[in-house]
Formats: sequence, structure tokens, C-alpha cells
Amino acid sequence: MERKPLAIYISVILISVLILAGAYTVSHSTLSRGQPGEYVPAGNSSQKVLVYVTHVVDGDTAWVRFPNGTEEKVRFLGVDTPETEEDRNRPNEYDHITDLRCLTIWGLKAEQFTRDSIEHRQVYLVFDPISPRRGYFGRLLAYVYLINGTDFTAELVKKGYARVYVEGTFEKKEEYLRYQREAMERGLGLWGACG
Repeated sequence: MERKPLAIYISVILISVLILAGAYTVSHSTLSRGQPGEYVPAGNSSQKVLVYVTHVVDGDTAWVRFPNGTEEKVRFLGVDTPETEEDRNRPNEYDHITDLRCLTIWGLKAEQFTRDSIEHRQVYLVFDPISPRRGYFGRLLAYVYLINGTDFTAELVKKGYARVYVEGTFEKKEEYLRYQREAMERGLGLWGACG
């Protein structure tokens, strides 16, 4: 008779441990993928969120940490910097530019500019009221603002590190296109070097 209660007691403990282990695994995998949850506004809000940039991937993409500790990959909304590998750039993607080697060099320069400007720093993500929250590859889409209020995303265009991503829908498209025209006319960045 003594063995039956002991077996039940051990079974209950084992089941409890398995349930807790399963809950930890689900929670940990969710955090690893990044679920910013309440920090990403729904619908047509242009709310800004203070985040920490943990790693710059390239000129227009970075990993950020939200206040709750989750990390998420963010694609800077409305801009496109050249790729850092020559075979990933396409002729005429940047207006009339066909020199893919030059674009690759400017992809690396854009990456370095972004790294020097925001990596291991706090920035604001600002979500666009008319753009989807996530892009084709599941990355968050947001404008990046420096702590001093500078629209860093616009700076990429103004300095000739990026083109405007006209394929997307976003509120600042006309403003960014104006910056791009000015950069092209002045031969700034890739527009002067590769054109």
C-alpha cells in the first residue's frame, strides 16, 4: 500500500517538471524569435518606441532590443541601400547605374555609415500609419530616428547611401523622393561615384 502513494507522488512531480520545462521552452523560443508585443502599435498609429541597436546587418537593416528584452530584425522603411555582395545587386535598380562593383562598394559604405551612426546606441523606431508593420521577409518595417530627433532613414537618402524604395507604400515617400532627387542632382554618394 505504501508504494502506490509514493508512485503517484513521483508521477505528479515528474509531470510537473515536464510541464514547466515545456513552458520554458515555448517562452524561450518566442523570445529568441523576437515578439515585441505591446511595443509595436497596431493599425494606423505612428507611435515611436525607444530601442537599443544590438547589431547592424547592412545599410538598411539592424537587430534591435525592445524594452521587454526581446530582439527583432528591423528593415528601415522606405529606403534601400545597395547589397554588400556584388551578385545580389541588379543593373538599373538605382536609376541608370549598371556598375555593380561600384554599388557593392557603396553597399559596404552604407553598412559602415549605419554601424557608425546607430550600432550599440539607443534609437527610436517610428511606425508608419499607412505601411504594413512587417515586410515580405517578416521583418519589422519602421523609420529610425536618432535620440536627437534626426530622421536617420532620411539621412541615408540625403547623403546618397540609399535609394527610395518606391515599390512600397509609406507616408514619407514624396519627402524621401525629394531628398533623392537633390542627392542625385548634387552627385552625392553612390549617385556621383557610380553614375
